[in-house]
Amino acid sequence: MQVNAINSFSNVNFEGRRKEKKAEKKNSEIQQTHPSKGYMSKLSGPVAAALFMIPVATLPTSCDKIEVSASAGVELPYPPCPPQEDKEPAIDWAVQDSLLTWGNDYLAVPIEGVDGDKTNKALRYAEGKRQWEFDRPEYIELNLPLSNENETRYDHVIANSIKNDIRITKVNPGEVTIVKPDGTEIDNIGGLMFNEDGFKTFAHSNGKDSIYVYPKATSGEYNGKYVQKGVVGRGYLDKDKYGENVLLVGFLSPGTPEYPPTEDHYIEVAGQTITKDEIADLLNDEATKSNEE
Repeated sequence: MQVNAINSFSNVNFEGRRKEKKAEKKNSEIQQTHPSKGYMSKLSGPVAAALFMIPVATLPTSCDKIEVSASAGVELPYPPCPPQEDKEPAIDWAVQDSLLTWGNDYLAVPIEGVDGDKTNKALRYAEGKRQWEFDRPEYIELNLPLSNENETRYDHVIANSIKNDIRITKVNPGEVTIVKPDGTEIDNIGGLMFNEDGFKTFAHSNGKDSIYVYPKATSGEYNGKYVQKGVVGRGYLDKDKYGENVLLVGFLSPGTPEYPPTEDHYIEVAGQTITKDEIADLLNDEATKSNEE
């Protein structure tokens, strides 16, 4: 929520010289009521000056009246506390719809809570194990406090020892240029941008069963463009032995005319959703705790 900073004192009337004695008397009374050890005496000059440029929303949350003595004898009562309003979840629902569609529909991974309806639901958590790295576990978890309407944030944890920050944004057709394996360049495809600790990767689906992944090139012939690295598809391993699984084609090696691209799997894959109402409840619980503290 945006608020306007305090930038004027148009409602304050200063006394002229003809009422100088009355003002001096008032100042004396204020000094007695608010001695030098009061509220303002604890603030240095620059901090005190900055106080009046702080948005109202960032001031102390107490509703008690605070009287501030200034050299002109001005008393500024603290504004009354407005009724607390429930916070609307700040989530990019278009991004969430894509994530749930890709995982649940295209990759055929059952995500708990989808139940055929993805409306106002977000991917709260997803986990799996890298079969090609001795079943090394990893997961992503929605970071609600850092997410907003334009950027979705996830914590990405690998083997409980590496923690990265993923920022996901929607990409419209025409905003990026991708390079296909045969060198063809295309700029009319939309999808999602994954920014993981500064490393950007664009991804889009084929609308049925595969996700195409394009890391951003930072040098060479295609510098600044997104070059296809691999394809994510439906796993083919025995679910009774490996659980739900997802296939990665060409990620470890893109292949050559003589050798096919590598095929590897995430195994024991699982996911969970959270609803808009549940998100609102969590945010409001946090806001209430903050106010109480």
